[in-house]
Amino acid sequence: MLDALRTGLGGAVGAGLLFGIGPGAAAAGWWLLAGAVIAMLAALCTAASAAELGARNHGSNGLGVLRIQLGVLPARIAAVSMTGGRVLAAAVVAIVAGRYLTPTAPLAGALVVLVVGAVTALLGRRLPQRTLVAVAGPVVLLVLAIVAIACFAIAPVGTATPAGVAGADDWTGILDAAGFAVFAFLGAERAASVRRGPAVPLVAVPLLMVLLLGIYLAVAGGALHQLGGARLALSGAPLRDALVAADGAGIGQLLAVGAAIAAVVVLNGLFRELNAMVEELVVGQELPDRLRTAAGPVGLTVLGAVVVLTAVLVRWPGWLAPSMAVAGSLCVLGWAFTNSAARLVPDARRFWPKRAPCFGLGFSVLVSVVTALDHPIPVVAVLVFGTALLTGSAGLTAWRGRISAAPR
Repeated sequence: MLDALRTGLGGAVGAGLLFGIGPGAAAAGWWLLAGAVIAMLAALCTAASAAELGARNHGSNGLGVLRIQLGVLPARIAAVSMTGGRVLAAAVVAIVAGRYLTPTAPLAGALVVLVVGAVTALLGRRLPQRTLVAVAGPVVLLVLAIVAIACFAIAPVGTATPAGVAGADDWTGILDAAGFAVFAFLGAERAASVRRGPAVPLVAVPLLMVLLLGIYLAVAGGALHQLGGARLALSGAPLRDALVAADGAGIGQLLAVGAAIAAVVVLNGLFRELNAMVEELVVGQELPDRLRTAAGPVGLTVLGAVVVLTAVLVRWPGWLAPSMAVAGSLCVLGWAFTNSAARLVPDARRFWPKRAPCFGLGFSVLVSVVTALDHPIPVVAVLVFGTALLTGSAGLTAWRGRISAAPR
C-alpha cells in the first residue's frame, strides 16, 4: 500500500497547487474548494476504473485495453486527449516551477526542471519513480505544510472581494474551478497500477485521494484566507504571494526549492506516462516501429514538443491559464474514456461497484465539457487534428507492413 501511495503522490502534487488555485479562485472564489472535491471524486472513480481494467487485463489499463473495450476510433480519441493533455500539462508545470525558481527569468528555471525531469524519466528502471518520490515527497509536503500554517497563523488584511469581479464567490464557477483543481490529482490514478493483491487498490486509492484533497484544501484555503479571491485571481505565483502577505517572505527560497522538486517529480511521471503511451501505440501499429525506444526518438520528440510549448507560453504569459484549462479538459476527457471502458466489465467479475465508473464518467464529462466551453477551438483542434494524424499514421504503418510482408 505504501508503494501505491508514493506512486500516486508523485504524480499529483504539482501545478494544481503551485498555480492552479489562482485561475480557480478567479472562476469561483471560495467555491474553488468545492471544485476540488468534484475533481477528487472524478479522480477517485477514474483510479478505481483503472484498477478494475488492470485486474482483468493482466495489469494493463492503458490504451490497448481501451481499444479492446471501446473500439479503434474511441481509443484513438482517448490516446490523443491523454497525450495532448499531458504534453501541455508538462509545459504548464515547467513554467510554474520557473516562476518560483527564477522569477526574473522563468524560462531558464522551466528549462532546468524540464531537463532534470526528462533525464530522470529516461533513466527508467535505474531510478524507479518510487525512489524519487520517497526522497522528494517529504520535502514537498513539508514546504506545503509550512505555507498552509503561515497563511492561517497571520491575520489577513483587506481580503474582501466585491461581487462582480474576478475572484468573487460564485458557485456557478465550480466546474471551471474543478478543471484547474484536476492538476492536483493528475497522475494519482497511477496508484491503481501498483498491485500486490486486490486489497491495494481498494484501500490505497481512496486513502490517497482523501490525502491529496486534504493537502489541496489546506493550502488553497490558506491562500484564499490570506490573499482573498481578487488578489489570488491576479497572482502568477499564488503561494509565494500568500507567504509575502503573511510576512513569510524569508522562507521564499524554501518554497522555490520545494516548487522545483515537486515539478521534477511530476514531470518525471508525465514523461514516463507519455513514453508508455507511445510504446502502446507502436505495439498497436498506430505509430511506426522506429518510435519504440523510449530513450531515443520518443523521448526527444516529447521533450522537444514540451520545450517549444514552454517557450511559447513564457513569451505570451496570458496564455498560461487558458493552456492549463485546455490541458485539464483533455486529461479529464481521457478519464472519461477510462471510466467508460470500466463500465463494460461484467458485474460478476467486479471488485469495485459499477456505480464508480458511472459516476466517474459523469463527473469527467461534466468537468471536461464545461472547461472546454471557455476555450473550444484549441480543444477541438487538438482532438480533430490528432485523431486524423493518428488514423493516417495507422493506415501508413499497415500499408508498410503489407508491403514488407509481400513475397518478392
